[in-house]
Amino acid sequence: MMSVAAAVGKHHTRTWRVLLLLLAPGLPRPLPDKNELANACYFTYRVGYVICDDGLSAEDAQAQMEAGGCNQDFRLIGSDFQRQVVRHYSRGGRPPLEEAMWLLTSPDNFQNRTLSECPPMQVIAYALLGEAKLYIEGPSKTGEAASLMFHAVRQAKDVPGDVMNSLARAWPVDMALQRFQETYVGLEILITARGDSYDTSEIDGAEDP
Repeated sequence: MMSVAAAVGKHHTRTWRVLLLLLAPGLPRPLPDKNELANACYFTYRVGYVICDDGLSAEDAQAQMEAGGCNQDFRLIGSDFQRQVVRHYSRGGRPPLEEAMWLLTSPDNFQNRTLSECPPMQVIAYALLGEAKLYIEGPSKTGEAASLMFHAVRQAKDVPGDVMNSLARAWPVDMALQRFQETYVGLEILITARGDSYDTSEIDGAEDP
């Protein structure tokens, strides 16, 4: 059973060695009908990336991309991410932290587009990484974990209620938000019981391998 704590130890020190250039978005589109959105988000939705050598300047990377020298085959598939988060929250599977990082390190305009086209991907990514940060920095109302969770809740509220309710039947949005709260409270109880400062090295699986 893979916990978020165990996965954090493997992912929080990762150094990204690629220059990330997302595919340019088209014109803004209105929010689809809730049934259309749910079907597209589950079956066909994908986020595409263009990955170039990180040693290039922005101009050289653009030229390399136009010349076909960058990797343009990397995709995050909505249905794959959905299966991973369902497996994680319902059966203790590996948390898809790497996939969540790709989503959250995208520019704001791309995140906004993902939120309008497949809201659960964006909301769950924030909640998942927020929970992971709790194991690194401890429970705090002002830390990065709290900030990530604030974004998750705010983004969920920005989606029309009927749309989110429809999508939540297939995506574990409520479970992700609830898990953050449970982890926050659990770590607070642990710290209070010990009567000392928070030490991530004592959390099972949180240390680097």
